[in-house]
Amino acid sequence: MTKARDLANGGFGLVLVKPSSVVGGTDNGKGTVTFSAQSSISLNNVFSSTYVNYKIIVNLTDNSSNDGDILLKWRNGGSDSSSNYYTSYTGINTLASPSVINKTQDPATAGHAIGKMDNSTKNSQHIILDIGNVFLSNFTRTVFSGFGSTDASNLFSYNGGGNHQVSQSYDGLTLISENGNITGTITVYGYNK
Repeated sequence: MTKARDLANGGFGLVLVKPSSVVGGTDNGKGTVTFSAQSSISLNNVFSSTYVNYKIIVNLTDNSSNDGDILLKWRNGGSDSSSNYYTSYTGINTLASPSVINKTQDPATAGHAIGKMDNSTKNSQHIILDIGNVFLSNFTRTVFSGFGSTDASNLFSYNGGGNHQVSQSYDGLTLISENGNITGTITVYGYNK
């Protein structure tokens, strides 16, 4: 039988993980990071040996400048890794003549492309990522899905994944707007072993 104290102390399921420090945003004291009009947001010391797998949830509510990708980089000791990001995703839009949208990076130095923003209507995006092996000295695997609007009459949904082909341990991440500034929140959860 599951006891109330086990659920309260994170004995099961997902546990919200608090970064030791944040660059470009503010931690609410529990681990939810809020940012406003930032070109990038970094979370330091959020991954550890406590968990093998993590879930990251990103909500973007505004984009203040040009169209562009939303990028993710892995981070260690306060510095971003700058190479070997392999990524692909496929999505579909809801225009009058719907189209399939494909994105492939093979490899990239900018980071994993995990979504798109558009400045015409200030946009919005909801992105969910599942991460494996990020703290282990192994290739880091990423699976993600997202949904958002890219203009007043167009919704865009997509699924994809990425492989960071560097056998190194990472303790943090950086979220980057390719063009302009973004506003929103980011939270990291660890999967209990």
